[in-house]
Amino acid sequence: MWWTTLRSPQKYSLPALLLLPLAFAACEDDSISPDEPGYDCSAQSENGRRECLGLVALFEGTNGPGWEDSSGWLADQSPCSWFGATCEGGSVTELDLSHNNLTGSIPPELEYVAGLETLRMWSNQLSGSIPPEFGTLPDLKVALLDGNQFTGPIPSELGNLSSLEHLWLAGNQLTGSIPAELGNLSSLQGLFLYSNQLTGPIPDRVDVRILPRFPFPPNLESESSRCPSGRQRRVHHRSL
Repeated sequence: MWWTTLRSPQKYSLPALLLLPLAFAACEDDSISPDEPGYDCSAQSENGRRECLGLVALFEGTNGPGWEDSSGWLADQSPCSWFGATCEGGSVTELDLSHNNLTGSIPPELEYVAGLETLRMWSNQLSGSIPPEFGTLPDLKVALLDGNQFTGPIPSELGNLSSLEHLWLAGNQLTGSIPAELGNLSSLQGLFLYSNQLTGPIPDRVDVRILPRFPFPPNLESESSRCPSGRQRRVHHRSL
């Protein structure tokens, strides 16, 4: 970013004054439009280009150059060879960027990765709100976003994820109440919401039973006492 400094008026010769607009024009021509990524996705197919734009937005929005491992990102032509990405049929179906020093926020353009089934971003330093656009990912089954610094409410749009099986949002700074729309998640098997700043009752439609073969996390027992009668929280291992 160019910063200008206010200075006292100075005298310039005529040739210098004529050169200044040309210099500024060159800088403007070399700049990247805010609507275009710093990586060229045009070589991809139509669907691949949209997916590529979403991944580039993720890289740029979470300080990709500062990741612990960013191998291949914005370097290799195919996103399928980028660190943490797994593909099926040429489309990215899994992103595993957990414990990788991601900072910043998740951009709404991640919805462009329409074939995404598994998203692992736990144990980073992500902040800001969880994009409601997540609710448009039709195949998403696993979303592990725990251990970050997300703020704001849980988007009610997550209730549109009919394929979602595991939703891990524990260990953030989320506020507000648990949206009743999460009760629409008929495939949900694991729900982690503890260690946030959530308030209000657990909606009746949300199934929060615990599988008895797994122990309570240390800070979950107090929350279980607030569950409605006959309800408990469901706990799963990190092996997802």
